[in-house]
Amino acid sequence: MVYSKKDVDTGELGALQAAGYQEEIVENKKTESLDKLPAPQETSNPIVNKGMHELRRVVNAVIKQYGKPDVVRIEMARDLEMNTKRYKENEMRQRKNQKANEKAIEVFRQEVGKKYPSHDEKIRYRLWRDQDQRCAYSGNVIALGQIFSADCEIDHILPFKKSLDDSYMNKVLCFEKENRNKADRTPIDAWGGDNDKWNQITQAISQWKFLKSKVDSFLYDRKGFKRTLFYFSQLTDTRYISRLAQEYLRQLGCDVNVTKGFVVSEMRHQWGFNSLIGETDKKERTNHCHHAIDAVVIASTSRSLYQQAANQIKQNKLKIPEPYADIRTELEEKLKHVIVSHTPQRKLSGGLHEETGAGYVAKHGGLVYRKTLNPEFTLKNAMSIIDEQVKTKVLEQLENYGNSKEAFNEENLKTLKLGKNPIKRVRVLQSKIKTTKKNTAEDILQQTKFGVKDKSGKVLNI
Repeated sequence: MVYSKKDVDTGELGALQAAGYQEEIVENKKTESLDKLPAPQETSNPIVNKGMHELRRVVNAVIKQYGKPDVVRIEMARDLEMNTKRYKENEMRQRKNQKANEKAIEVFRQEVGKKYPSHDEKIRYRLWRDQDQRCAYSGNVIALGQIFSADCEIDHILPFKKSLDDSYMNKVLCFEKENRNKADRTPIDAWGGDNDKWNQITQAISQWKFLKSKVDSFLYDRKGFKRTLFYFSQLTDTRYISRLAQEYLRQLGCDVNVTKGFVVSEMRHQWGFNSLIGETDKKERTNHCHHAIDAVVIASTSRSLYQQAANQIKQNKLKIPEPYADIRTELEEKLKHVIVSHTPQRKLSGGLHEETGAGYVAKHGGLVYRKTLNPEFTLKNAMSIIDEQVKTKVLEQLENYGNSKEAFNEENLKTLKLGKNPIKRVRVLQSKIKTTKKNTAEDILQQTKFGVKDKSGKVLNI
């Protein structure tokens, strides 16, 4: 406002320049807005390309239905992709955490006599167990009765106010005195100058199993911590796809801003939305409706509200009221009608039934399939080959090698030829489906069952 009043002629663009904002922000103001998103530029990362094309499809569909949005908010991506191995590891870790929480409940009931431990109490027990029942900073034994008392505290290895990392891997259980001595510092900054103390700490944490990233955090000094923050900022808060999405969406000429997933998670929990699809204190990731819940939280979080929430989280005093009184009830009702979109595994041109193509051959009075020769190709299959010359060659191959595994492995298949042409696939008469008609579209539809549900949930067969 001050810079705009200073030179009315330059308007908002001049105000941005006078205020010293980055050139790309100013240039964005010069860019003519588009009515819909064009095809995104291709990158060398296929996962990014897929995400950008999906973004375009969804946004353009929204524009077609509701018109261009005034504001677009993006949640920063935490992981670009989760392959099968990482997905299984994540599931295993979640099951392990669940068992640990169940064990915490059992111990708590026995030792304290409290039926339902809090989330904080569960974390304390798990940390105590993972740390070999010792204080992370002194190495002294923590008695079971001290875990949940004021004698012990949960501390963030990398100061929370600077890292905003509230994950389990950034937490330790320690005595209150040790936590007070550490203050708002990294462990090495607090005790790195005391050789005896530091050797004691490093020897203790070297015994922690399966906690490498937590052990590594102990070794960051002030400079290393800053480098780590920069690394995580690049890796987590400015994921490649998130940054591209911001630039891409700005072509619409609307306001584009971002929110961190951690803040969204805390606000979702604060508003009690987790219980809509899972337990009260966690988000059920196997239920993909959690994406819709996240979208509602993100859409309800303005820049000022986001900043307010982030500041309150740093002070561990998050108290943000719901956007309006009935939002949870409305969201619960909407979730009942959400249809989750999954990546199609087959295109429309793909097979409705088996992968192997089939056709009706009048001469043989049945369906003929093309089958690939491989170690699973049996003598029975060979006897059903309809081309006599090919059949003879295949049977000879089986006789020469004694079994399908040897006859049709990748190496020995090179010797199977009809003239100069290698035999890789054969036509086989299938007796499992008998028909006297040609394989028309009507026949296929008769073999295919479709079903839909009406609004009441009743299945209607087609």
